[in-house]
Amino acid sequence: MRISRLLVGLIVSLLPLLAVAAPAKQDAAKTDPAKLAAVAASERLLAERMGKAYALLALGLTDTDPKRQLEESRERFDSQLKMLQQLNSGGEVKDNYGLLGQLWGDYKTLVSAPPSKEGGGKLAELNEEVVWIAQKGSQLMLQQPGVSTGQASRAAQDLATLSQRLARVYLLKSWGLGQAFLAKDLTAAKDECRALLMRLRNSPHNTPSITAQIDLLATQWTFFEQAINELARANNDRNLIRNVATTSERMYEVASALATQYGDR
Repeated sequence: MRISRLLVGLIVSLLPLLAVAAPAKQDAAKTDPAKLAAVAASERLLAERMGKAYALLALGLTDTDPKRQLEESRERFDSQLKMLQQLNSGGEVKDNYGLLGQLWGDYKTLVSAPPSKEGGGKLAELNEEVVWIAQKGSQLMLQQPGVSTGQASRAAQDLATLSQRLARVYLLKSWGLGQAFLAKDLTAAKDECRALLMRLRNSPHNTPSITAQIDLLATQWTFFEQAINELARANNDRNLIRNVATTSERMYEVASALATQYGDR
């Protein structure tokens, strides 16, 4: 039985809030606290990515290969979660990932099944809980000894995540699964994208190469924002739906590459 949103809130309400780190490979993360925190952060991104891929499969749009995206994200989320659950960390971390494991069982079942309106509705609600708990986990990991802040890398990672989140919500709405309670969240997410881009432009770690990548990311955000705004006005237009799929993917790729570029410095 899936844990209710109220129970989730009661369990994690006292967990501290910090920011999210950039993604990293699991093998390196096992012995590197900073990279382990980055793996924890990537769980939120993977959940949003699976939700977007599910919506694209439901809509019958395969231009960006959503089946492959979903399968790869599902396997990566699953293996990373198992690693995080095996950490010899404090009670809060253990409890958080135990809860995420329970939520993930239902989420994994839903994204592994053929898309349906009933399943999509459950997935849309459950996604908010999975993302929330994954976020809490990454925030806890940032408190571990040996973890640096990596603010620019985390900002780029957040932009990659937001590209998937915004696309997921708009695509589900085109499928007939709008979520009224997310209206304010979508506006806030767009504002956050603009603020994160400004933060990246002002980063003291920028090199000419990184600055060029930020310019490219800003261009991709412009294209993506235009695509979702146009889709909001013509919800069933297949070409506009396709534009959201492709522009969100380009923004995801550029932001993820930038997060890695910052992380390597």
